[in-house]
Amino acid sequence: MWVAMVVISGCAITPEEEQKPNILFAISDDQSFAHTSFAGCKFINTPAFDRVAREGVYFTNCYAGSSGCAPSRSSIVTGRHHWQNEQSGQHASGWLKKYVPYVDLLDGNDYYTGYTGKGVDPFQYYNEKVRNDSFRVENAAGKRFNDIRYPERGTAGDERFAEGIGNVNYFENFKKFMEKHKEGKPFYFWYGASEPHRSYEKGSWKRMGKKLEDVTVPDFLPDNNEIRGDILDYAVEIEWFDLHLQRMINYMDSIGELDNTIIIVTSD
Repeated sequence: MWVAMVVISGCAITPEEEQKPNILFAISDDQSFAHTSFAGCKFINTPAFDRVAREGVYFTNCYAGSSGCAPSRSSIVTGRHHWQNEQSGQHASGWLKKYVPYVDLLDGNDYYTGYTGKGVDPFQYYNEKVRNDSFRVENAAGKRFNDIRYPERGTAGDERFAEGIGNVNYFENFKKFMEKHKEGKPFYFWYGASEPHRSYEKGSWKRMGKKLEDVTVPDFLPDNNEIRGDILDYAVEIEWFDLHLQRMINYMDSIGELDNTIIIVTSD
């Protein structure tokens, strides 16, 4: 299941102003709609998500385009069912150029575009002879901003909550993107976290002060401490995703861009 929240900060834009809104699209990896504090989940704290949901629109009647992450994302960026995209955006395939992602349309309408983390990979499992004729090579989320990484785990500067969390510093890459962004030009940025996709650090929930008794176990899983702990380890990674979203929102506010930014938060 897929849930999205949209917020437009600030006042409506009049036709006379002709000001295009910025767009921040934040997407977590394999997160359930029920697991935010806004949704009433007792074992997760998601202040950034909650703010977007509270100040904007909270959609509760949305479904993922696919049970798999890559085809689900291909549906998001093309507005088509994943099977209508043929092999484009599937897990072991090439992306046919005829299926145009919306980031190309934004690029063509004066938007500065980019992404950090996990984008929408075109994959490259195709015949090299037809590479330039039929298949896309660009990421369907925009230009890549993944160069800024956390140092080796356990060293100075590594603030990651758990071992399962990737080393891409999402916020700092977003900040780099914004520093390259020309003033007065609208931007579109895809924040694609790899979290809370498995694997998790077993027992990381203990370090974060979470409690087994706070967990609501879905009916399709056995209710025991092993399962409860696994769900809490998953919750730790959701909070990591939310932390970087919070930093992005605060940064846009500090530089005066938040009032003209549409923020969309969802999962695949």
